[in-house]
Amino acid sequence: MFVDADVRLEPAAIRQSLAAGCAQGGGLVTGFPYQVTKTWMEKLVVPMMVFTIISHLPIFMIRRSSHPMFVAATGAFLLIHRSSYKAAGGHAAIQADLVDDMSLAKAVKRAGHPVMLADVHDVTNTRMYQDGTEVWNGYKKNMYEGMGRKDVLLLGTMLMYT
Repeated sequence: MFVDADVRLEPAAIRQSLAAGCAQGGGLVTGFPYQVTKTWMEKLVVPMMVFTIISHLPIFMIRRSSHPMFVAATGAFLLIHRSSYKAAGGHAAIQADLVDDMSLAKAVKRAGHPVMLADVHDVTNTRMYQDGTEVWNGYKKNMYEGMGRKDVLLLGTMLMYT
């Protein structure tokens, strides 16, 4: 299990995630913790993370499709079966990648193992960013990678959201 240092877990978090992983028969279980927001920039932008994902990715396809294109993950909360981690090449296989959580999830799918995006917001929470600069830099990095490092696509998407 990989959990960011700023993620707080309720007592049931690990038990529920482990049960989901066992029911799935291995693979990767990930979920987005509840996002604590305090500054106006956090309150404006952080909720857009889930909105962006559900707007561009059919969530039901994450579990149903073996294609790596249908994946969402967060490094803040990952539970991966040892055999799936090994089959995917572990972190050594993705060490050069900018967004390691998504790369690991894609590698798991390419290895033929399942990925589950679980609802963990009621048993986890985090404050991912502390100010506007951190919000901007975090989203810029994730959106750029998520759009295949295509400048034109990122610019178009940002203009659409603006």
